[in-house]
Amino acid sequence: MSGTRSVVGTSTRTEAFLAGKTAYAFQAILSELGLSRPALDYDWDDVEDAIQVWLAEGSLNGVDMEVRRRGATTVLACFEVDIVYGGGMATMRHDAETARLAARKVADVACGEMTFRIFMRTASWRTPVDGWSRGPHGDRTNLRRRAVGELARGPGMSSQLNYSR
Repeated sequence: MSGTRSVVGTSTRTEAFLAGKTAYAFQAILSELGLSRPALDYDWDDVEDAIQVWLAEGSLNGVDMEVRRRGATTVLACFEVDIVYGGGMATMRHDAETARLAARKVADVACGEMTFRIFMRTASWRTPVDGWSRGPHGDRTNLRRRAVGELARGPGMSSQLNYSR
């Protein structure tokens, strides 16, 4: 029995770790882009809670943060965290500099009064989480996606950061 409890505990810890590191990465990106005040006012606990629920059940494919000029429908930049299930190292790892690097790659287009939105990419069978519903993304037609690298990893799962501009 103790082996089963150990696996469950490790999984829960990994989900909490990845959820926290994803929220932190988005906050670091927003700070680099000059959106510190809106980032401070955002409910990051809500983001982390939803990520944890959907990681636990395996329905989360990724988390996207769109940045756009206030009132615009066209997205200036998008930061995408893709979730990879299976494998993973036995130790926890997080690269905070990866998020800052991604922000610097789009800093030249991020000017003026901007806003952001967070989207979760989930399987259709996901568990409903209060405050989260499916909605339309902004217009990403002219954006080109680029890989940045591994954001965080733990036993059984990892996350990869990409940006589009």
